[in-house]
Amino acid sequence: MSEEHEQGIHLHAYLDGELSVQQARTFEERLARDSALRRALDEERAFRNRFRARMRQVRAPSSLRADVAHLLQEASASPRPTFWWEKVRSWLDVSHQMPRWALALYTALLIVLIGGTSWFVQQRPVPTGDVPHTVFRKLAGRHNVYVYPTPLVDISGAPAEVSAWFQKRTSRAVAVPQLPGWALVGGRVGEFHHQPTLHLIYRQNGQYVSLIVFVPRDDDFPPSSRRSLDGREVYMGTAWEQPVILWREGGNGYALIGESGQALDTLLTLVPSSP
Repeated sequence: MSEEHEQGIHLHAYLDGELSVQQARTFEERLARDSALRRALDEERAFRNRFRARMRQVRAPSSLRADVAHLLQEASASPRPTFWWEKVRSWLDVSHQMPRWALALYTALLIVLIGGTSWFVQQRPVPTGDVPHTVFRKLAGRHNVYVYPTPLVDISGAPAEVSAWFQKRTSRAVAVPQLPGWALVGGRVGEFHHQPTLHLIYRQNGQYVSLIVFVPRDDDFPPSSRRSLDGREVYMGTAWEQPVILWREGGNGYALIGESGQALDTLLTLVPSSP
């Protein structure tokens, strides 16, 4: 690269504010020594000023404005769509001109049609069974996403290590419990209610359970699912045949999620004792 070409690159970068502080200082020292470089800089500045001034003066050609005006005029002259309420009003206007017998027949047919539709809707079978609460479905879905086909964890190790790892990333202190008979696979940072959560995965004989620690809201705990466990309130439900148990402790919400087919009572034995 020639020196002249290099100076030209630095000149444009200097005017665009792209040089570092040290590079700009070096370039300005060269400007003080090189009169040709100063002339080039002045010419480039003048060219940019003329260009900006010219761009501000550009106006759309009169032919374009005429074409737009013509298109707007054509659009206003084209027939607009007829809305449903205008069709009903038009039918009512015509009905005044209909013979009475025809109007009566029309009205009777309309009544039969409405009544038949209502009867058909009422005869449809109503689905039975409780629809799982939204929070149960959301939590069961997270278990399915991060456990199958293989657990997705960001940290493995002892409970204290996982707890320290999570606190370092979220500034939240969370105790990682040990579930009797279940080995801690690891944990990951998740999300619930747009807040960071700690998603822990445990394994026993090829089966998995998830323990999710989250920032709770009152509507996460449906009153109809409330149960008492050793003097503490827990909330039990299922989603996609997966058991889900919720409780609160120390300002945190906890969710224990099992696999499809696991019994709620079995999962209930894994809920850690209250401190």
